[in-house]
Amino acid sequence: MEWTETAPPITILKENITLPDYVLVDYTASSVRRLYPPGMWNELVATFTFQRLYGFYILQ
Repeated sequence: MEWTETAPPITILKENITLPDYVLVDYTASSVRRLYPPGMWNELVATFTFQRLYGFYILQ
């Protein structure tokens, strides 16, 4: 199992994604082969990095 080669594995449709207390600052995609009891299996991994917004807590 692999990420598709014809396009980026992760497509962010909206720039500057924010949640109430966080901002998306980075994301990566990778493929890993791991040994499990039934045998070798592929994993597709998507990692998202968020930065916490401390302003909400200072104002409270």
